[in-house]
Amino acid sequence: MDPSKNVDREFAYGSGHINPLEAINPALVYETLKPDYIKMLCSAGYRDKQLRLVTGDNSTCPKEIESLKDLNYPSMQADVTRDKPFEVNIK
Repeated sequence: MDPSKNVDREFAYGSGHINPLEAINPALVYETLKPDYIKMLCSAGYRDKQLRLVTGDNSTCPKEIESLKDLNYPSMQADVTRDKPFEVNIK
């Protein structure tokens, strides 16, 4: 969207309540930052050495490991066992 070419383009988003200035630079609905992913990797079993390979810095796992489900990201998970039937109910 180049306002110098199409002056009204920033306001042509369709019906509904919208903040045009926010719409120019949309962000994720779920704000997930680097520390959130570090905690997620640690809860998935990564240790400091492996974590540093991914992050490229001196990150370390926190003393208390959180659950994978605590990542603030729109997703679903189910614990299943390989080669066994399973049923998942979403409420």
